[in-house]
Amino acid sequence: MPTRTLLLIPVAVLVLGAGAVAGWYFLLRKPPAPPVVDVGDAKPRETIPVPAVKFTDATAAAGIAFRHENGLSGKKLLPETMGGGVAVLDFDRDGRQDLLFVNSCPWPGHEGRDRSATPALYRNAGSGKFEDVTEKFGLKVPLYGMGAAVGDFDNDGWPDVFVSCVGEHKLYRNDGGKAFRDVTKDAGIGGGGALPAGSWDEFLKQDRPVPFGSSATFLDYDGDGKLDLFVCHYVTWSPAHDMHVSTSLRGGDRSFAQPKEFAGSQCKLFRNAGGGKFEDVTEAAGLIVTQPVGSGPTATQRPVAKALGVIACDPDGDGWPDLVVANDTVRNFFFHNVAGPDGKRVFREDADRCSLAYADQGVPRGGMGIDWGEYQPGKFAVVVTNFALEPNTFFRQAGDKALRFSDAALAFGLAGPSRQPL
Repeated sequence: MPTRTLLLIPVAVLVLGAGAVAGWYFLLRKPPAPPVVDVGDAKPRETIPVPAVKFTDATAAAGIAFRHENGLSGKKLLPETMGGGVAVLDFDRDGRQDLLFVNSCPWPGHEGRDRSATPALYRNAGSGKFEDVTEKFGLKVPLYGMGAAVGDFDNDGWPDVFVSCVGEHKLYRNDGGKAFRDVTKDAGIGGGGALPAGSWDEFLKQDRPVPFGSSATFLDYDGDGKLDLFVCHYVTWSPAHDMHVSTSLRGGDRSFAQPKEFAGSQCKLFRNAGGGKFEDVTEAAGLIVTQPVGSGPTATQRPVAKALGVIACDPDGDGWPDLVVANDTVRNFFFHNVAGPDGKRVFREDADRCSLAYADQGVPRGGMGIDWGEYQPGKFAVVVTNFALEPNTFFRQAGDKALRFSDAALAFGLAGPSRQPL
């Protein structure tokens, strides 16, 4: 999934530095006696010493030389604050995990940046060594990438790759471990258009919205044995709108705009129709989320999502995958997979009813990364990472297969240590 940096760069060093110091403080200081807190149905257990674990930076020794290019232009465009997803996959099925680094690229018409920036595919050669096989496998193509998802969409036994982008998304079919083929156009999941071309000045004046993808996941939502694709979109973005947002730092320089300055967007669901084809079933599957602006007959419906992270999970244990989406500065989504009136599978947005919309009632956080797992035998939780000065959220499931959650980050000692870092 993509990552997001601080929007106010002069503050970033201070905040990130404070986060680093705070992290070491929690690691090195003598821990106080644990507070007495209500942990619900969590049973007390003996303290287990945490073994010392030493990590060594082996990047250079492994042969990995990737460096992310964010297209930094001096104009402080919102996508420049993000990007850098990574996928871990065994693309050649040799039993060793390989690495795909998602990259962005310079903006069209902007000079002075590295025009050769592309994604980077590193094959695991064994013994801690990797080799760059990007060009050999057909991925040395510039794109403004954000996130990545891996899945065998054509059921041929080889893992394929989807890359979400600012502009046209990309779907790469794994050709038997020999190469990746760009099948985006044939599959029909490009997302609505490439970045507008032209001179730098022309690019900055473009007011047509550009797709702004973030995280994505493959899942078989309708149980037909073929992997479908869910794609998060962040905000409704265009270069011209970004440039028209009035933002400034002390001294008058322009700062990066905050997500609240942009309208929301829509997540997308592409159903796998077979034969390498996908169809957009976002509306038919119940995934359109809007809210009214204004009142009465003149009210308009605007999209809500400012999505940065997504997981497929099954909290009610009915065998049908549900989706939880982490949104930035707006409420989270829980798309519950249910049977529609005609028997087809659809999603119902139930985050409010299940208490997944907010950690603090009615107050959204800057949701970014998200994961789901079993933290105690038979007990599951959704974890959402948030912006600086916001604690991470630990949505604990109320009971086995119950669709009720509550934030237990404070009770489990996660709120304090996670509050300062971004």
